[in-house]
Amino acid sequence: DSEKAILTGEDAYISITGNNAIEANALVEEGVGDKFTHYLPTEGTICWIDGWVITKPTKGKSLDLALKYIDYMIGDEGQTLLAEKVGFGIINPAGGGGYTDAVKERTWWYTMSIDEFPVPLYIMVTEEDPERRVNTWLEIKAQLGF
Repeated sequence: DSEKAILTGEDAYISITGNNAIEANALVEEGVGDKFTHYLPTEGTICWIDGWVITKPTKGKSLDLALKYIDYMIGDEGQTLLAEKVGFGIINPAGGGGYTDAVKERTWWYTMSIDEFPVPLYIMVTEEDPERRVNTWLEIKAQLGF
């Protein structure tokens, strides 16, 4: 909502935003879709890889349901719905039909293969030392009085 409020104003020229697909749809629905576009920095951009985990003790019907859920979510129908309803990038190109025309026009890279990405793409990875990360964060909070 904050991005939408900024972009529908007359004095905003730039906004750094996250989920571009939902934003693109909302601005087009508000009638201000022609006032914006998205750009990728030539230096590159970050992405993250989400994952699902089935824990080791899972078995029987629970394991079967978990596997079916994952199969569905990465299948054509699941990916189409994910693109349509949530707007995140998808892993199955068959799901690209879920993106609206507004998304395809303004966030054109959503429909591209990672091999064709037009700028450097930096994939975020898990930190090597989680305990160090937590301790650093606690130090920062302490300095801020939290």
